[in-house]
Amino acid sequence: MRSLEKAGIIEGYNTIVNFTKLGFTGFAVFCRFEGIGEEKKRGIIERLVDFPQVYWVGLCGGRFDISFGILCKSVFEFNNLYYKFCNEYSEHIAETAIAIRTELWQNTRNYLISDSKAREMPSFFFGKEPEIEKIDSMDSDILSIISVNARMPVTEISGILNKPLQARSLCG
Repeated sequence: MRSLEKAGIIEGYNTIVNFTKLGFTGFAVFCRFEGIGEEKKRGIIERLVDFPQVYWVGLCGGRFDISFGILCKSVFEFNNLYYKFCNEYSEHIAETAIAIRTELWQNTRNYLISDSKAREMPSFFFGKEPEIEKIDSMDSDILSIISVNARMPVTEISGILNKPLQARSLCG
């Protein structure tokens, strides 16, 4: 693994968090703009990234120009954020659509692998009515850290948190 990392073949790792187990619901918002230039579009993207609840922003082709994902604890929290965004950019928004992600498949892109056994890896499923897991602030901090680098050594995580390894088993 390290040699593949050094060669630049592997550039990073992803952490897949089942947000429903933390009490969040995912919402996808799709927007079509009118009368907007590239500079204004970049400004909107920068503004979306500033919202802590926005976890993903993407440019689209076709019917919509942009889509973004929001994680909220309630539909009311989402509603407030959505209308805050819409009110801020109402003169540029021609159309929006919303998808509530009650069930979500996170595909592993196995179709890109030529090895048939490797292609059999399962996709990840989130949703339904999960039992919400209780986590404390350290668990939350650990999830935030590994969301950037899923293979970060426990010793580095411990250093970032400024907690000794004995304070908690960071692996389970």
